[in-house]
Amino acid sequence: MPSAAPRPLAAPARPKAAGRPPLLVLLPLLLLLLLLPALLASSPARASYTETMLMRAARPLSTIGQGDLVASQGPSRAAILLGQQADGRFGLFTQEALDLAQWPERRLGPIFTQSQDFLPGRLPAPYQQSACLARGAEQQLALLFRQDATLGLATPSGQEQLDVGHFRVLAAQAASETDVLVLLADPQAGMLFPLRFEPEPHLSQDLAGWPVANGPALRAVPSPAGGFHVWTPQEYLYLARRPDGLVAMQARHSVASLGLAQHGDIVDVVSTRIASSGAGTEDMAMLLADMHVAVCVGGFAAGPCPGESLLKMALPVSIDPTGARFLGPLAIDTADPVNWLALIDQHALWPSLWVSHFRDGPGPGGRVFDRWERLWLPGDEVPARVRPLRVRSGPGQMAWQYAGEALLFRSMDFACDTDRSIRCAGGPTSMVPGGWACAPGRALATLPSDRGLCGACASGHYLDPGSASAPLSCSRAN
Repeated sequence: MPSAAPRPLAAPARPKAAGRPPLLVLLPLLLLLLLLPALLASSPARASYTETMLMRAARPLSTIGQGDLVASQGPSRAAILLGQQADGRFGLFTQEALDLAQWPERRLGPIFTQSQDFLPGRLPAPYQQSACLARGAEQQLALLFRQDATLGLATPSGQEQLDVGHFRVLAAQAASETDVLVLLADPQAGMLFPLRFEPEPHLSQDLAGWPVANGPALRAVPSPAGGFHVWTPQEYLYLARRPDGLVAMQARHSVASLGLAQHGDIVDVVSTRIASSGAGTEDMAMLLADMHVAVCVGGFAAGPCPGESLLKMALPVSIDPTGARFLGPLAIDTADPVNWLALIDQHALWPSLWVSHFRDGPGPGGRVFDRWERLWLPGDEVPARVRPLRVRSGPGQMAWQYAGEALLFRSMDFACDTDRSIRCAGGPTSMVPGGWACAPGRALATLPSDRGLCGACASGHYLDPGSASAPLSCSRAN
């Protein structure tokens, strides 16, 4: 058969000229561009931050070593501690014996030494410490403790106890050693009850029982004016101290009535001093669910914070607000304004502190927000024990410093870059105990040394001959 004639090849298709995309294709993009400013405005702005590691002092805070110490402070005074000793008795520990002129090496610790016995006897066992209160001109002490259904108050002059059943202690404060006011909550019934020890414990009869919603979520902090700030995720209350020493409800606000509804529920509240000073004054900070902190100079007791008194800061993205809690400083512990406010991020994989710094400027009370700082805790630090303490930092000087069982130092203050006798952790994932270790061949000096914190040689090493001012060099013995 004759073969079929070959079909002519089709001419290659001419490529289409690139044209403009149809208008329908551009509409979503145009709509997004139009909505972008509104979307950005409605989402919380995120702040940048600096970060550094915290290093733990070589030894615990007190001379009794590790123990369940309860910090106690008065306005603008150095911290004091109550420490339970091996025999069960409580001792009063102060910083009075700390001679920083002769013992300048604060990285060694401890800073508290026992000055006297606190209680004439022991507390009934088993018990739980609820609060250590120190107020008044002489910083008189009172230890609040819980034993099953009993709430007790122990002072150097004796003990008082009262059966409070399943009630929970929300907060407490003292005007003197014997005049102590405790705020109790019945989480099952959702009720608040004030309790006063003076001179004998009794529940306030005319005020007993303020109904509140969400009883299990109730929390409270004391006010320097003598009352309490109480809150749940949806509500804030202020209980003011009356002339007769009891408290009365002065204010009750929802989040919406405070003008903060757009930020969501209340996560935490603290009474602090960013701009206010003087007896009975305070500034309030609220941590809100949308990762904002609202600071009201003068507080929220009167209702919505006036614009000229309100500071708002957006938390950095990496904070989980549901696990964040304020650390202070508390207004009852300082008479003067401070330029920082601390949070702890408890739910983070690697726990850290977040510190908002303030500076002088044309803001509420002459303050403006400056920056956030992230302080990484040592990998083996217990976040729940960390708090700011007012410590003696030099002859005649005091400063705020974070502490757990021992003082915590920023890496720069710990001389990580200049002390060749130590090696500091390079990041938060390091599990080096305390965040640092002696350099190879070196050991912790038992006394302050000009050769560094680890100014001694480890076992099996010897100090190379050299001048006293030369860097420490330890060689392994043959």
